[in-house]
Amino acid sequence: MAMIDAAALGAQMKRARIRAGMGVRDIAKLIRVTRHTVIAWERGIRMPRVDVYFRMLELYGAAAIRPRSPDNVVLLPDTNSQA
Repeated sequence: MAMIDAAALGAQMKRARIRAGMGVRDIAKLIRVTRHTVIAWERGIRMPRVDVYFRMLELYGAAAIRPRSPDNVVLLPDTNSQA
């Protein structure tokens, strides 16, 4: 099983949050964690649980995909969402 690069995933999560126009406090309040937890995820210090990760994707309006390299997870805008 391939390992996920926590720092790369965290950077992608931060970009998705910013694109969604949300602050750290906004997302922390919505998913009921501290802002310090969100910052730790975005810095690659910690990883969110899978259910929390997918909840964040919903809130950001993003979709997770697995590119050709199995070592990365990429966040892309969700083109299937209903606005």
